[in-house]
Amino acid sequence: MLQDAHAVIHLAAITDAAGSFDKAAQVEANNYQATKKVAEACLEAGVRLIALSSTSVYGTQNEVVAEDCSPEELKPQSPYALTKLKEEELIAQLCAQRGLKAISCRFGTIFGASPGMRFHTAVNKFCWQAVMGSRLRSGVPLMTKSAHISICSMPRGLSRLLSAKTSSMAGFIMC
Repeated sequence: MLQDAHAVIHLAAITDAAGSFDKAAQVEANNYQATKKVAEACLEAGVRLIALSSTSVYGTQNEVVAEDCSPEELKPQSPYALTKLKEEELIAQLCAQRGLKAISCRFGTIFGASPGMRFHTAVNKFCWQAVMGSRLRSGVPLMTKSAHISICSMPRGLSRLLSAKTSSMAGFIMC
């Protein structure tokens, strides 16, 4: 299946962290098991893997977080976030023990107009409310901090990862 492939960008996932409490088993089966299959296929074919994780693995923090923080500083607060952290650990293990060339990227919430636009995220909800001339309502405290990435910026970031030297891909996690 991956013959002649240079790399795999693994984007598939059930992504609604807040909604994952009601479907934890489904999120585990879909997200983790799919990541495991994709990673093993990449290993078998000798293909690099770029896997998207989530800043949800940080949970609620009082301070600024960094991608190289200790495991104790990670505080996932939903089945979705727990699964993403488990996926990161799997990929790091496959890199260390079996030589997988991979990277897990902790991108923030992706925002912007797209066919799969999700309106449960605050930034997309704000955009929709503004376009519709509605009053802006977030449902979260105004001082809440959150990482976001534009749907227009994401391809540039992924393109840079694809052009990186294979030796630099060894389980490094970035924001």
